Amino acid sequence: MSLIGAAVLSAAAALAIQIPDPPQADLAAICATAAALLSTLNIVGGFETKWHANRNAFYDLDSLLLDADDPATSLEDIRKGYKQAVYAQRMTWIAPSMRGLDHEKKALPADRSAD
Repeated sequence: MSLIGAAVLSAAAALAIQIPDPPQADLAAICATAAALLSTLNIVGGFETKWHANRNAFYDLDSLLLDADDPATSLEDIRKGYKQAVYAQRMTWIAPSMRGLDHEKKALPADRSAD
């Protein structure tokens, strides 16, 4: 949403420059500044989301390494845990609506769980 807002504010700034009245120049500067801030926030938000997804995946995979040392852990459990960690990481990147969900409780889609 902030990317669309930045585009709208940039267009408003370009139009405001065309109006010769001095207060309109101030409006153009305000719109251009707000557009730049929205663009920056959009970039930072995307980075933060990926960073959190990567940290969660690292934690999950690190836990799997510990489980792999346990003789009671089956290879099937390790494979399932690996698939869930990768799936959760990619869904966080792909599906913003999944942000903030506890990915450890998420199951794989039915068509992927048999892989």
